[in-house]
Amino acid sequence: GQLTGIRLPLQAHLAGLANGWLGCIGVALIAAEGLARIGAGALPALSVRRWTPPERWGLGFLLGWGIAGLAVLGVAATGLCIPVVLATVTVALGSEHRYAWCRRSVVLEALRSSGRMSGGAVALMGVAAAGVLWAILPALSVPESHVDAMSYHLAFPWMLLQMHRLPIGHVPYVFHYALPIDAAYVLPLAVGDDRMAKLMEAVAFLAANSVCLGSALRGRARSFAWLGLILVAGITQMPLLMSSSKNDVAAAAMLVAGALATRRGAWGLGAGLMGMGVAGKLVLAPLAGFWMLVHVSPRLWPVAAGILAIPFAPWSVAAYAAVANPFPLLWQLKTSMWGPENSYAYWAFNAGLRWKWQPGVVLANWLSEVTGAQPLLLPLLPGVLQVRRLPRAVLACIAAQLVTVQMLPEARYLVASNWLLLLLAAEGMEGSPAGVRPGMCWLAAAVAAARLAVMP
Repeated sequence: GQLTGIRLPLQAHLAGLANGWLGCIGVALIAAEGLARIGAGALPALSVRRWTPPERWGLGFLLGWGIAGLAVLGVAATGLCIPVVLATVTVALGSEHRYAWCRRSVVLEALRSSGRMSGGAVALMGVAAAGVLWAILPALSVPESHVDAMSYHLAFPWMLLQMHRLPIGHVPYVFHYALPIDAAYVLPLAVGDDRMAKLMEAVAFLAANSVCLGSALRGRARSFAWLGLILVAGITQMPLLMSSSKNDVAAAAMLVAGALATRRGAWGLGAGLMGMGVAGKLVLAPLAGFWMLVHVSPRLWPVAAGILAIPFAPWSVAAYAAVANPFPLLWQLKTSMWGPENSYAYWAFNAGLRWKWQPGVVLANWLSEVTGAQPLLLPLLPGVLQVRRLPRAVLACIAAQLVTVQMLPEARYLVASNWLLLLLAAEGMEGSPAGVRPGMCWLAAAVAAARLAVMP
């Protein structure tokens, strides 16, 4: 109204906002249910384990998202990337298993099963979820404006819809990265509201924590569920990333869910999910590698590595066909589409990524990044290391963090490893003496909630 001089009554403004949000949330709920059904149908092929309803929804949603992203790549490679074909392929992906036409909602079934927890635990999880929603609601209510999202996280799927095919020539070189998570954004862009892409990131956060909830229901680890959610929500970068269509949260959620599945012995499913997370965010490769090394038998390492590479392989083939380089980030492109200026700019960018091993600097950067992300993490780790079966997982996360900090010392690249460490810390509190466990949990929860409340 300020720009056009047209004044609308307050009722019209509120009606427009409500209509936009109701439609956006409705489509997001349909996506949460539809992608979960696609993924739930693939679960038996990757694991023979029985999953609780929260685990089934969380794993199914994240797996379905990755499958949908790979399907979009295939459709775009044929030049048929139009909404009608995309909708047909999506329906076909979810119609080959018993969950496809089941009358029971996968989402509602997961919510009902949370009633098996004590009332206090459910209430605390509700408070934590409401606090997270309150923190990110202002950013969720406006269209995307982050430069990374506008330049390729949303620009790549938008280009797919505009061209109806895979863009190859005369495009930013980031379009040649593996983008299975971002390719699925054709769904919100096709209905004309990029806020739904932000909601999908927020739902991915809930999905990974739903897998944690399912594990807690099986093992009767009540504080593991609600305390883990509060601790993870308090990671400094989490509210910002959850309210953006950047793929950091979705990639981290896939890796966390895969890691939790691997701990249950479903290493094939875990490797597939972690591979999707790595495909979306290559910087997560050290965490996936170290985690599989300590949780998978050495004789199965080659198979696990192959499964990890499957989600990345089609994108490497597409990149090689476009620029004669399967990994555009790692070395010089070979393409006639670039002139001398492009080549020099690319060389200068890569020159800044030439790493020197400096243990003191790496350790100082690691301590700074970890304490800045969640001050409670380091004080909780010594207790976690005393719990049987947890030290290997903790050491795998820390080793991956040190490698990541050495490569790219940026806090958002540690979100997945911090997420896992905080879940392990919450699980470790279950092993503390019964007399001090409630006090420790409440103290940690109070500090984490206070931190979340004062976040800008």
